[in-house]
Amino acid sequence: SSSAPLGLKSDWSAAMSPAGSLPLSRLAFSASNGPQIDVFDSYCYQKVGTIEVRDPIVGPIKASVRPDGRLVIVGASATGVIVVTIDRPFTSSCGG
Repeated sequence: SSSAPLGLKSDWSAAMSPAGSLPLSRLAFSASNGPQIDVFDSYCYQKVGTIEVRDPIVGPIKASVRPDGRLVIVGASATGVIVVTIDRPFTSSCGG
């Protein structure tokens, strides 16, 4: 498996994503100044979502896919570690 943005495995195909959603390998994450994580489609650099968290992320963000297909994002804040599990798919209007 080759590397992808923020440690997300890139061997997940579009066939493994719910209909109309982005392949998980195309997602990239960025900490914001506020208590949120911005989600981007790395194919066209379009923002496709925002994930609200309890505190601003001040350290690195790592993402992984659980065996059940849910996405788990882990980030460091000034008060501790933040773990977010994502069940909903993200969609994008760009091709690819």
